[in-house]
Amino acid sequence: MAEPVGVLHVVDCLNVGGTERQLFELVRRLDRARYRPLLACFKPGGELLGRLRALGVDPVIFPLRGSLAQANTALQITRMAMLIRAEKVRVVHAHDFYSNVIGVAAASLAGARSIAS
Repeated sequence: MAEPVGVLHVVDCLNVGGTERQLFELVRRLDRARYRPLLACFKPGGELLGRLRALGVDPVIFPLRGSLAQANTALQITRMAMLIRAEKVRVVHAHDFYSNVIGVAAASLAGARSIAS
C-alpha cells in the first residue's frame, strides 16, 4: 500500500470561526490511510487547538509580525518551505488570505502543489 499523501493545512489561527470549523471537520474526516494531515498557523492557541491535538494534529507556528512587507515574512515562508520538504508534503491547502499568500509561496519554493481557498 502507498504511503499517505502529506497535506499541509495553513490557517491564520485556531479560534472558533467558519474557516477554522471547516478546517477541523476536514482534518477530522480525512481518510488517514490516504492522507497525512499537518497543520501550520500564524498565531498560537485557540479554542480548536485541543480538539486538533486529540486527532493527532499539532500545529507548527509561523509567527507573523504585523505587515507582510517585513523580512520576517520571508523568514516564515522559508521555514514553511523547509517543513514542506522535511515532511514530504505534496499538497499545501491554504484556508484564508494570509495563508494563501504565505502557503502558496512556501509550496512553490518547496516544489509542492497548492490549493488556495
